[in-house]
Amino acid sequence: MASVLFEWDFNEFNNLVKGSDKDDGVQLSLKYAKKEYKILESGCGSGRVVKYFQDKGYNIEGVELHEETVTKVNALYPDLRVWREDATRISRPDENYNMVLSYGVIEHFLEGPTAILREMHRVLKKGGIAIITVPSVNKVRAAKYKKNPGDLYYKWPSAEKFFEYRLTPEEFETTIKNAHFKIVESLPISHMDGMYHEKLAEIKYANTQFYPSDECILLNEEYKKIPFYHNHMHAIVATR
Repeated sequence: MASVLFEWDFNEFNNLVKGSDKDDGVQLSLKYAKKEYKILESGCGSGRVVKYFQDKGYNIEGVELHEETVTKVNALYPDLRVWREDATRISRPDENYNMVLSYGVIEHFLEGPTAILREMHRVLKKGGIAIITVPSVNKVRAAKYKKNPGDLYYKWPSAEKFFEYRLTPEEFETTIKNAHFKIVESLPISHMDGMYHEKLAEIKYANTQFYPSDECILLNEEYKKIPFYHNHMHAIVATR
């Protein structure tokens, strides 16, 4: 199962961990997490969410495919339970976790997200919570994007140079249901990211933070009144 691999800048690790305070997906997860839960982050990257949750007293571990990244995480933060493995074939028993998290991961499989979602479903306890996010084909993007015939979803930045799929709200919800999850909550998130990526107003990004102009702040609040208008990500809370 092929997936896009990432290089992480560990010089920014502490900023990334701190930035989780403003990460909509992470904060949504805290709303549902309990200290007694056994939690897995599927595709944990640099481990910044694993550390963020662990520092708050949660029982969490993470799986990541990129060998160099895992080696660095293990060397720099040996107390974090992060190991290298394909997230579509996790070496844990069925129904092992109360909660599974996946932030911007399932869209990077060229073959589609079926295998990784199946594995998340397998290791999640019955009644457990899964929180999954993907890049959204919001209303702004829908006016610009065109999916090629035969493609599963819209390929970004192009069909020739695949990096990720971007899904419409309907596509994402259908995909989650087809993986035998029940949707608890489905909502647009990361709106300021959308302002930045779609260049909807003056906004700068530096040191893992956004610096929006006053106009950008006002427009962002107005646009948020329209569901899935300019959100960068789409989050689904689901249960098995």
